[in-house]
Amino acid sequence: MSRYKRRKRVDNSKKVKTQRQQLVDKIIEMMRTGDFTWRKAFSGNSLPYSKSTGKRYRGFNAFYLAFMALEKGYKSSLWGTFHAWQEAGGNLAGQRAERIYLAKPRLDEDENIIGMNFRCFNVFNRDQVDGLEEEEDKNKLTLSGSLFGYFEKEGISIKNALKASYAPGSDTVTLPERWQKEDLGWSTIAHEAIHSTGHQDRLARTGVTNLASFGSHAYSQEELIAELGAVFICSALSLSSEKAEQNSAAYLSSWIKVLKENPAWLSSAATEASKATDYILDRI
Repeated sequence: MSRYKRRKRVDNSKKVKTQRQQLVDKIIEMMRTGDFTWRKAFSGNSLPYSKSTGKRYRGFNAFYLAFMALEKGYKSSLWGTFHAWQEAGGNLAGQRAERIYLAKPRLDEDENIIGMNFRCFNVFNRDQVDGLEEEEDKNKLTLSGSLFGYFEKEGISIKNALKASYAPGSDTVTLPERWQKEDLGWSTIAHEAIHSTGHQDRLARTGVTNLASFGSHAYSQEELIAELGAVFICSALSLSSEKAEQNSAAYLSSWIKVLKENPAWLSSAATEASKATDYILDRI
């Protein structure tokens, strides 16, 4: 018999659920009291990214770290593990980490997904690290481009109309002409761009491919995905304006009841919004 015991697999699913519920509760309370400062977590090109890889965090991890940075007053959007900062010569004495989770599918003998395994990582913000020279990180992402460049590359038609919308059947976005020139329009344009990523030939999201009816579960979920995605896109491309942020915050405040009844929606919507954001940014 081996003298070594096999390490028991840790089930982090309950911890993940608790973390997500706590964040949803915080955001709901801020929405309820009319406090939209959480929306600023995604203003000014502040999408969280990794010290080790230089890549953006995705899904709920991106949403969670951006919110934590806002809540704790961190100005940096760079995060890293203890080892990463120590290797760079940093000192983290007395600092407390934020915990994020990497999800991987759990498969049965026939390769069918039967659940998810969550591996946890403890990460620290750059502002928590002492002993490093104050210089711009070379791995920091620099994003530029135009949402209209994305529409052009994807062959999505743009038509003028009184109301903004996306029609998957004709793969067309309609927009009031003035919104193509004013700051207020960018969040709406980004919203419709996110919808377009759900097309059958792109990411094929149910709320788009099945033409979900107004008020249905799929429709509501797709709208939340589109609005969170618009927040991510405007942040990444520095397209946010104060007026647009206020409008988006007011729009999202209408989700208080929905999120209370379906707290898991924020996590799943953030994951899909992140996929949609990456799809667009990779094409502009």
